[in-house]
Amino acid sequence: MSRPPSRPQQGPLLRATSPHGLTRTLAPPRDRSPSTGQSVDGPGSRPAKPRRRLVVGILSVATAIWLTAQLAAGLAMDVQTWPVAGFPMFSEKRPVVSEARLEARTRSGRLVTVGPGDFGLTDLQFLNYRRGMVSAAGMVKPKAVARLGRLVAIWNRQHPDDPAISMVLTHVVYPLPYGSPASSRQVIRWSAP
Repeated sequence: MSRPPSRPQQGPLLRATSPHGLTRTLAPPRDRSPSTGQSVDGPGSRPAKPRRRLVVGILSVATAIWLTAQLAAGLAMDVQTWPVAGFPMFSEKRPVVSEARLEARTRSGRLVTVGPGDFGLTDLQFLNYRRGMVSAAGMVKPKAVARLGRLVAIWNRQHPDDPAISMVLTHVVYPLPYGSPASSRQVIRWSAP
């Protein structure tokens, strides 16, 4: 019977040639068993620390609970469950609807209906600016006339040949549902001094 070798045998040697014609001898990697402190998964990988595993587990469970709550709120169409309401933009009922019209009287006597484009604003920017004058419920704000005066100044810079001498913002509030008889009308006027 032959005796097993006392040293592990190395595999065949490989020869590699570099671009300059030099030859080098390469040995294949040795197959070693993991030493203490190393993982069986491979070199450089260590088992996760218990604290990190706990944090990842807690975050995973919290995320699953949050997504389940969002799904339940969305399916039930329940908007009173803040902060997990699936549709928060519909959580507020509007008791009224309003309509606004802005008209300018020019020096030549023309009556012009004015819109957001006349001031270089988008519809949303113009709506937000108007809300600084009159609320959706029809309450006139303290600086409404001064804000209307700023709109007139912009209009007059764009129309120097026929400037506005007055501007009127008419804001009509209709209660919901439609058909209710009580509607209110607010009129804000600016006139040239």
